[in-house]
Amino acid sequence: IDYSQIRRYEAGQRNPKFEQLQNIASALGVGITEFIDIKMDIVGEVISLLAKLDEKSCIKLSGRKKKDGNYIPSSIQISFDDNSINEAIATYMNYKDCIQNNVSNDYILSDSEGNKLTIEQARAKSLISDIKIKKPHD
Repeated sequence: IDYSQIRRYEAGQRNPKFEQLQNIASALGVGITEFIDIKMDIVGEVISLLAKLDEKSCIKLSGRKKKDGNYIPSSIQISFDDNSINEAIATYMNYKDCIQNNVSNDYILSDSEGNKLTIEQARAKSLISDIKIKKPHD
């Protein structure tokens, strides 16, 4: 990419095409969704995102029900049938715990395969995983 083009992107004067965005994300070691600003100001937007995940992937929504058959809101849980997604979420949660506890970046975490990672490496690994999602019908 030409330097002047990058400056236009950074200044908000131009937006990269999807293919270019994929190249930039790959070069930076992040997932393309890092560049997408998803608005989450109202409950309906969160539910819309969850509904799309439910329709397109292997999300598992669960919870306990009251006697009348309605779900108890405080019992709602979200997980995935595909363990690689759960492992990536666990890695991200470890990263988040370190950040909230002001742990230095050179602190070492272990991922699910036993690899030693710095906090930022753990975050990056959870965001750029290229493992294909196994849908329940696959």
